[in-house]
Amino acid sequence: MLIANPIEVVVRAIPSDEQSLFESLADDERAYAAELAGHRRREWVAWRALLRERAERWGVGEQALRVAYSTSGEPLFEGLEGSISVTHSRRYVALARSWQGRCGIDIEQLDRNFERIEDKYISDAERQLPTADDERFRAAVWCAKEAMFKCVGREGVDFRRDLQIAEIDFEGGSVRGSAFGVPLGGVIQLLDGAILVAISPTADEHFIFIE
Repeated sequence: MLIANPIEVVVRAIPSDEQSLFESLADDERAYAAELAGHRRREWVAWRALLRERAERWGVGEQALRVAYSTSGEPLFEGLEGSISVTHSRRYVALARSWQGRCGIDIEQLDRNFERIEDKYISDAERQLPTADDERFRAAVWCAKEAMFKCVGREGVDFRRDLQIAEIDFEGGSVRGSAFGVPLGGVIQLLDGAILVAISPTADEHFIFIE
């Protein structure tokens, strides 16, 4: 069966040797990266290197990789068809690309302390979900809502009120929810010490993970 709108998801571990990533960047990207420090530089260089890796496969040129940012911090690529969402953590970098419509992706480290902020993003109804007792639940809900936030592309979003999770299925690797009443679906992937969620308005079988 042909997939009408395949959403490509690519995940990479960030190598400890960032010099290998620098080699794939343009001169202006290296100059910008040189102004960053520590993990911020590693993560920024990693996502730009991943974008260039995929752009070569997509057959797009240098102009398509030029990025601007919306007021909400969303990267905008005028030279690329569809939409791209990017995310990075201490250990991983990932991107999702939809050729039609929007998508969103997020990675969170499982050792982050979500308990101190859970009242700001987990609703009473979500606390009653079957997987709410899972130790990964808080991270999964935050990760899913970050991806939903990127997918809808709106400012002034209240994570607890405007973004709702209807299902977190760790075993099946899926998530269902809504943003401002509009249904969204996605996939969950458990990584070593982290969790990834990718979201779009399409069904989860449209997500294709690229090695």
